[in-house]
Amino acid sequence: MTRLTRLALVLPFAALFALPQMARAQCAEGDIFCASASISIGGGQPAPPPVPNARVIVTTRPAPPVANQQVIITTQPAPPPRVIIQAAPPPPPPPPVVVIRAAPPPPPRTVIVVRTNQPPPQQVIVEPLLISTEQRIGVHGHIGAMVGPDVQMGGFTGALRLRPTPHLAFDLGLGVYAGQDYNGRDRIEVPVTVDALFFVNPLHRMQFYLLAGVGVSRARTQGFGGFGGGYSSRSYTHIGGELGLGLEWRLNPHFALTSDIRTFLRTRVDSNPEPEFVNSSGETTNVSTGALLTFGGTIYF
Repeated sequence: MTRLTRLALVLPFAALFALPQMARAQCAEGDIFCASASISIGGGQPAPPPVPNARVIVTTRPAPPVANQQVIITTQPAPPPRVIIQAAPPPPPPPPVVVIRAAPPPPPRTVIVVRTNQPPPQQVIVEPLLISTEQRIGVHGHIGAMVGPDVQMGGFTGALRLRPTPHLAFDLGLGVYAGQDYNGRDRIEVPVTVDALFFVNPLHRMQFYLLAGVGVSRARTQGFGGFGGGYSSRSYTHIGGELGLGLEWRLNPHFALTSDIRTFLRTRVDSNPEPEFVNSSGETTNVSTGALLTFGGTIYF
């Protein structure tokens, strides 16, 4: 075989290998349209245009065998697919466990009942007694004994009681007392008094009170003795005041028992020039003092 004949055989194969290399050199790096080329040998027709994202299959027709000749066909592999792995969200925390322990039962108690034949003692309870605001008027009366160095008499007093408040009351009283005076003559006396009473604990059955008052009395004496020693009949007028303290026991809202002690001091205010009291030494006075003990009751309306 001549040299010309060999050259004619080698040129077709050299052109076959040179065409893909020229096409690859004209493509930009990363261009998907130039990833590969399809060459048909022996057909004489041009290759179809590239299709985006298409797989390129290179088919070759077997060339006629040539002695001592190797044909190497290389293709560019497709890029591997991108795989994105996202981490799974963490599981929710387990619910809290609340342990409630029941309180232990109380220990058993032993109750010992002792029975006796004696009845239980009775308790007396003094309950407070509220005075109604409607109970503002009452009638009071008491018996009394006048005791003193100048006079000893007994009698009775009646009074109209006005009680505007539970703590305060007023008595307008008129009394009659009879006995013997310091000179030993018979004596009758009519006192008119105005007393103010202050109740310390007005909401209880046992009520303590303080008393202060003023009064005018008219007295008449007759008999033997006194100034001159003969029989005489005289009249006296006194004015004075009294102080005392007492106790009112409220049996119910409308009735109460009372008891008190009063001291009095009085003097003559009439125009008679003769002294009222004369002692054995000839001393005279027109002032008298004493104490009055009373016991009575009050009806409230």
